[in-house]
Amino acid sequence: GKSQTAHQPAIVPEKPSDTGQWSVAGKGKGKRGGSDKRGEPFRGPAERDFSQKHEGASLKDGQQSHMQQGQGGGQPQQAQRGTQPYEGPSVGATAGRTPTVAIKKLPPRPGLGTRGRPIRLLTNFFKVEIPPDLTLYHYDVVIEPNVPRAIKRKVMQGAKLQHDWVFSGQYPVFDGEKNLYCHKKLERSQVDVEVSMEDRGRTRQFKVVIKYTGHIVECGTIEKVICDPAQRMDALAALDLVLRQGTVLKPDVVSVGQSFFTPSRSNTVTLGDGREVWFGYRQTARPSMWKTVLLNIDIAATAFYKEQPVLEFLKDILSDDLQRDGRYDGGRRGGGRGGRGGGRQDRGSGGHVEVPQQLSEYQRKRFLKEIKGLKIVVTHLSYPRQYKVDNVPSKTASEQTFTLTLDNGQEVERTVERYFADTYNIKLRYPNLPCLHVAAKNKNVYLPLECCKIAKGQRCSKKLTEMQLRNMIRHTAKPAEERRQDILRNVSNGMAHLYECALLIRV
Repeated sequence: GKSQTAHQPAIVPEKPSDTGQWSVAGKGKGKRGGSDKRGEPFRGPAERDFSQKHEGASLKDGQQSHMQQGQGGGQPQQAQRGTQPYEGPSVGATAGRTPTVAIKKLPPRPGLGTRGRPIRLLTNFFKVEIPPDLTLYHYDVVIEPNVPRAIKRKVMQGAKLQHDWVFSGQYPVFDGEKNLYCHKKLERSQVDVEVSMEDRGRTRQFKVVIKYTGHIVECGTIEKVICDPAQRMDALAALDLVLRQGTVLKPDVVSVGQSFFTPSRSNTVTLGDGREVWFGYRQTARPSMWKTVLLNIDIAATAFYKEQPVLEFLKDILSDDLQRDGRYDGGRRGGGRGGRGGGRQDRGSGGHVEVPQQLSEYQRKRFLKEIKGLKIVVTHLSYPRQYKVDNVPSKTASEQTFTLTLDNGQEVERTVERYFADTYNIKLRYPNLPCLHVAAKNKNVYLPLECCKIAKGQRCSKKLTEMQLRNMIRHTAKPAEERRQDILRNVSNGMAHLYECALLIRV
């Protein structure tokens, strides 16, 4: 594909008639106050709250940009009861599928404000200029064997690199499941290719079938059908994929719903219990009342599990117990849990928590509760093999046995400790700690804690503590100008796909 350089977009002030970024505050017709809504993007009368599931530090859509101020004492526009919020496009609505989002007609506003001082507001909505002849051709994709979405994206990238003739040099837009869009029709209506790729230290073969559905998305005519929810869904879903495709394909980006996060040691905040805050941004393509498409971008934050050795994760989980048991060297002492100078909030403030030599039954169950279901990566192999934790057995590495088949076919019982010593020449430092039982097909695989680390990029879906929530909110509260600069830095993401489709984001 062609390489493109993403430049920092320039800030181009537009006329009020183009952006509608004028607002009149105060009491107007009907004495109800309000603002001139000619410039407000259509997003439904009720807002979707992204603060649930630990994205709480991110503002609601449009909250920062459509607050009303003025001498007349106007109040922010309230949601009308009995109406449905616009939830954004769904890929499931493409290719003639029936949309599942119920959208009701909005009631007309009572009038426009006439009193008060007009003020100009800068919003985090960016106009997307769409060429009138932009057409996207919809293809159905089947990848065998079936793998998670992240692997499917890599397989499709491999198909692009290994069989570029299929796409005639253009960038295909893939949603990670079944839908693929091209801005030029492929030469063949169905293509079957084989893709080889490295996955977890081994070479795997995939079969990719790309079949034309006969469905064409006329994105260039979206302005004509923007007021018709049934007709605009396909175009919005396809445009949303195009706008986010460049970011999704970056190897260091983790996508969570409509948000994107890039891990960085300088851009994370430790929360405790092996968790940390990652900062990123969220973007959605939205229709507007000016019959144009707007791109809404806002900063976001959520909790992830820290990439670290499992022994360090164990210390984070049991730090309070280990401090009370005397396995705490240095730092501030005294005060006990919750007292002055002690407690959970003082972790890492000059002290060191030692790794326990063994666990009580209570500590084992607590550790199991936190680590079960997490992905771990082994460190004793020459390649990064990944597993999912299924259990933490009560037996230690020196006690846990399994059936080992020797080269001569003889089956013997081996402890995990002896197996690692004989096979990998590794003498375990903590043989009295339990092992991790990992999920593997038709196998009982036991791994010592000291030979594993927490895999990178795992979102924490468990409930945060009050202290963690306060800490998260404190670090996500930013001044308006700093927030604006963060948003502008993210506008140029995925420029290669935008250039190819001749899309332009106006800032």
